[in-house]
Amino acid sequence: MYNEFFGFTNTPFDIVPNPDFLFLSQRHKTALDHLEYGLTSGASFILLTGEIGTGKTTLVREVLRRCVPSETEVALVFQTNVSAEQLLNMLLTEFELPTHPGDKPAALDQINQFLVQKYSQNRKVLIVVDEAQNLSPEALEELRMLSNLQSDDRMLLQVLLVGQPQLKRKLLDPGLAQFAQRIGVNYHLTGLSDEETVEYISYRLTKSGGQPDLFSPEATALVQQASLGVPRSINLICGSALLYAFADQQHTVSREHVAQVVEDKSGLGVAGQQPWERLTPGLEPAAAQPQLAQAAFAQATETNQRLGAMEGDLRTLLNSFGSYQDELTRRIESIQEHERKTSQELAARCARLENVVRRVAAPLVEQAKKAKEDQ
Repeated sequence: MYNEFFGFTNTPFDIVPNPDFLFLSQRHKTALDHLEYGLTSGASFILLTGEIGTGKTTLVREVLRRCVPSETEVALVFQTNVSAEQLLNMLLTEFELPTHPGDKPAALDQINQFLVQKYSQNRKVLIVVDEAQNLSPEALEELRMLSNLQSDDRMLLQVLLVGQPQLKRKLLDPGLAQFAQRIGVNYHLTGLSDEETVEYISYRLTKSGGQPDLFSPEATALVQQASLGVPRSINLICGSALLYAFADQQHTVSREHVAQVVEDKSGLGVAGQQPWERLTPGLEPAAAQPQLAQAAFAQATETNQRLGAMEGDLRTLLNSFGSYQDELTRRIESIQEHERKTSQELAARCARLENVVRRVAAPLVEQAKKAKEDQ
């Protein structure tokens, strides 16, 4: 509607994930590097998490386009509220193989044969699971079991899990400790900083053929406060603000346009509350204080870092516990093996002793029989 008015060749703030519009902030560059490393190094499991709308799906599409050869067999899974058996049959469908509803062993055998066949053809197999936080522990365990199939030099299957932060919390469950230990690469994606938000808005405007300074500095600052730097929220706010400016026949988006958008949305599609409600209750939009927003953002960032450190410590503890379990299992197996050998040795000794007794007793028995006959 407003593309011609502002001189756009494309809609600048479309929320559909599009790698052509990928803005690589420092966080997104680091995330992309992690994904590239995981895929090229042959990591069994790669984990990418982030809040809703931070650009996870767009990053995945970019890394698939950039790093995955065309001969790689890729299965994309987006429906994740499924049972373990349903997940297996979804994978069969993605790989264009016959499904086996109600016959889990047959489905597993079909997938295993497929992986072995692709390995013999020197072709890689990749499973990408989006919205992976919805997978049940049973479904996650099924993926882990599939990854057990490997050759002497590489894994026959790679799995890229993409999900919201609760996926990391789910993987901290002791019941999924073995799964967590298989994750070779993981990264958590966060929102944009104040400076990156300005760059992001200018980038999208320029990419669409518009003027990079179409939004006033005050408008951009309010977008950052309302969106907390989440790209999808930025797109929703900016797209609507452009519509408001078009309705006013204004070629510059003002702070008032953005404030009207946030007020009308009442938290739908943005960070939840209106920015002046998040800062100090009772403040009107014009009285919102950017420095308070920056302090709140800094505090939220520090809290996230602390939570991340706590998650890391907990993961280390769980890994240590897993290692202890492995050592304990090895010791038990060693004791069992020792007991088995001891039992075998005792059985052999008893057999030898029995033979000796028979050899000694045999003549005595014969003498007794002969004496009895003589009587």
